[in-house]
Amino acid sequence: MRNNDYYEVFEQVAAVSTEEIEHAGKDVEPVSLGKKIAWSLCCTFAGEQITFPKTLLRAKRDIDIKKEFAEGASYRDLSKKYDLTTRQIRFICHEAEEPAPEQFELFNF
Repeated sequence: MRNNDYYEVFEQVAAVSTEEIEHAGKDVEPVSLGKKIAWSLCCTFAGEQITFPKTLLRAKRDIDIKKEFAEGASYRDLSKKYDLTTRQIRFICHEAEEPAPEQFELFNF
């Protein structure tokens, strides 16, 4: 499956879930709503094999780590919470979203 396919499946799952939530109303128990969403997903994707890539989970985890670090959490606390090394936490907290505009490509002549 290509990366674009993953996001397409993710969007379809989100659409099915949103539709079920809108139809359920406010008085529905979370367990009951979860079962309805699971059933809708089974009906929507019946016979298909769906793989949810770890990159989606990793991206969410990294956002959470950056947010908690900005709020004052230590590298050590974050490494314990997310079962990562402090080196990995430092890398995540300090990686740039995009290269700075003044940076240039080293091998782009």
